[in-house]
Amino acid sequence: MITYLALRIDVDTHAGLTQGLPILLEELNRRDLRASIFLPTGPDVSALALARILSSPKRLIQMFRLRPGGTSLPAIALSGIVFPARPISQGLERLKHRLAGHELALHGHDHWRWIHNISRWSKARVETEISRGLCSFNRVFGTKPMAFGAPGWRTTPAALAALDQFHFTYASDCRGVSPFFPEGSRTLQLPTTLPTLEESLRIARTPLRTFLTRIEKTLSQESYHCYCLHCETEGLRFPDFLGKLLDVAARKEVQVGPLGAMLPYAENPPVCRMTERQLPGRFDPVAWQANA
Repeated sequence: MITYLALRIDVDTHAGLTQGLPILLEELNRRDLRASIFLPTGPDVSALALARILSSPKRLIQMFRLRPGGTSLPAIALSGIVFPARPISQGLERLKHRLAGHELALHGHDHWRWIHNISRWSKARVETEISRGLCSFNRVFGTKPMAFGAPGWRTTPAALAALDQFHFTYASDCRGVSPFFPEGSRTLQLPTTLPTLEESLRIARTPLRTFLTRIEKTLSQESYHCYCLHCETEGLRFPDFLGKLLDVAARKEVQVGPLGAMLPYAENPPVCRMTERQLPGRFDPVAWQANA
């Protein structure tokens, strides 16, 4: 087994796409590196997330610890109520030439409604949502995305069954430790394995140096690792973080690249149950690779 760090970049909002993603792409291009970029295509209704945060004192405290988005916070938090719910696919039109060479994945269609409603959606409803995302993606790029990633790492048996109908090369719908097939699913899962910066900040405002030290210790283990950057956090709020993370990987002599580059090493992946787990620093439970 090699030591490999897969970079996953999640776009969750229009501001994250148009302002945060270019910062991350510039750092990657400067080092001639590629990443997996997970893109939603539907309307940015971030205000749905704000409404849930305001309803919980605990979540409100965590949000203020994070202070996401810097000067873009109002545009992110109020999108869909005060500001128009702009389709993220429109921003993709202006950025698609800068995404050439990176591995592109669909991050749902309506990102926030998926997170809030997926536990109630039927297989047919999930298929409709993914189909909408694929249609918008194809209009922009003229092709199908390589992979799919459930918004917020939230999925269900119905969603996994729906996903099988679309024949993605892989999915990244959960948190876990290694590539695997979920019970009853034909779609290979490449989970996110490392904690995220936003989770660490929501818990206790962990200093960046301390967080990077934890990541460095984990990278000392010969294994598959996947780190997820969020354009609204590492792109807008902490634009120097990616460079520091890549310096750590270089110091540890760890290969860095997109998730798909890990596929040749994912030989005979096990079949694992997928459960839900509440992780520190997350507002909602996430799908988790069990019995790994």
